[in-house]
Amino acid sequence: MAEDVTRERKGGLDDFLIAEHQHFAESFWRTEELGEKRLNFFISLLTAAVAGLVVLATAESGFTDSQVQWVSFTTGLALLLLGLSTLLRMLRRNNVADQYKDAINLVRETFRSRYVLEGYAPFEKLPRRLFTGGLAQTAALLNSMIAGALAAIGLLFATSPTWLALSAGLVFVLSLAAQFAYIHRRHQRP
Repeated sequence: MAEDVTRERKGGLDDFLIAEHQHFAESFWRTEELGEKRLNFFISLLTAAVAGLVVLATAESGFTDSQVQWVSFTTGLALLLLGLSTLLRMLRRNNVADQYKDAINLVRETFRSRYVLEGYAPFEKLPRRLFTGGLAQTAALLNSMIAGALAAIGLLFATSPTWLALSAGLVFVLSLAAQFAYIHRRHQRP
């Protein structure tokens, strides 16, 4: 009789843990999917904005060079703010995804120890690293491109083409370095 109660408890706990595992796995994939959709939206908006600015810059648009520069600059500024917001959201999403993965691993470890599944390790947890092409790094790269373009547009008002190119390149590199340093610091947090 006591053995039946123990078996029943063990079965109930197993059912609970399996349901938890499924919940965390589905939540993890939903979070991943939402992150990709958010970045794809940002890329689509960026593409549409650049296409619109190219059309605006044509001779047939009726806008002066100065007007096109101001519209380009303010559009770029708005896109950069949206891009930074997207980057912060990607980093938050990464943290949530890591929590889901930790919860999934805890359930797996519980089953592994309960049923003595020695050597069972379906995958290893990889540390987050820079220059891996992740969504946060992609957002940082796009933001840096926008920052470089903003610097170039801003300098169009006052400087030569050589200084313009050098300044835009410098702003791109500094922006990318600053964002990657921020991403790296976020990955170092427990």
